[in-house]
Amino acid sequence: MVGTATRWHQVRRLLGIKFGPGAAVLPPNVTRIHMDFSRDMKGGHMGPRKFWKDILPRLKYHNPSIPMLVCRRMIADGPATMTVYMRSSSSSSAPSTPDAPSTASVLSSGVSQNGVPAPAPLADETAVTIDMKNLHTETILSKFLATTKAVPIEPTPEEEKEIADDKLMSGKAELDRVRVKSLVDEQRRERDMLERARKDLSGA
Repeated sequence: MVGTATRWHQVRRLLGIKFGPGAAVLPPNVTRIHMDFSRDMKGGHMGPRKFWKDILPRLKYHNPSIPMLVCRRMIADGPATMTVYMRSSSSSSAPSTPDAPSTASVLSSGVSQNGVPAPAPLADETAVTIDMKNLHTETILSKFLATTKAVPIEPTPEEEKEIADDKLMSGKAELDRVRVKSLVDEQRRERDMLERARKDLSGA
């Protein structure tokens, strides 16, 4: 049987990935996403890195079938780009999928020395590149949503209640942590006072 605390943590993790910035459904014409930036946050790469860590998991949760390939360069220099591939509206053929396993394996490996440029779009695709360098995460997300016309996910009334309950529980947990820390600090001060008193008595 799952305990209350365990269930709360599970619900909290689920709510954290289901809702929030980046929780959106991409339209059917979006075929894949490619990100390329430095793993070093300096030089204008902090926003892209935070987008990858905080925003992309929600996008992937709501769009599990869309490949989202991320390449982080070991070198700090260079661009920070996101390339969004979309099926051309004029294409009447069946949708194509990337079929270069060697490139895919490199892209999905995560980190490379000099980065991997975004591949050229397929015959039935167009590609839009977003320059993420020196941009805040929120700005990158705004540009991405405007480019893709993704539909944000809104919680149901029941889910809103769960979110409110989670915030209440989180607030209580934080209050408990503050109380425990205050108690520990008080005990430490009392212990230090007793230790000083013993030293004073022994030196008298």
